[in-house]
Amino acid sequence: VPEGELSYHAADVEVKQVVAQIMQMDRESNEHLLREMDTLKAEADSQSQARTNIRRVRGAYTKRLSPVNWEAYT
Repeated sequence: VPEGELSYHAADVEVKQVVAQIMQMDRESNEHLLREMDTLKAEADSQSQARTNIRRVRGAYTKRLSPVNWEAYT
């Protein structure tokens, strides 16, 4: 089929139905992929925030600890 022209099969009703089904599956697949990507992004953001919170808590806890002085008596 020359570029820019349609195959004579393009007018076939069954071909149109199959193409429509394929396009629908492609849209559903893309939507599913986008949802999965959003979920993974949210999870990554949550983990990043959790790491930040842990660092802040650890830093605050470390600052509150006073140094310990040990003396040995014999």
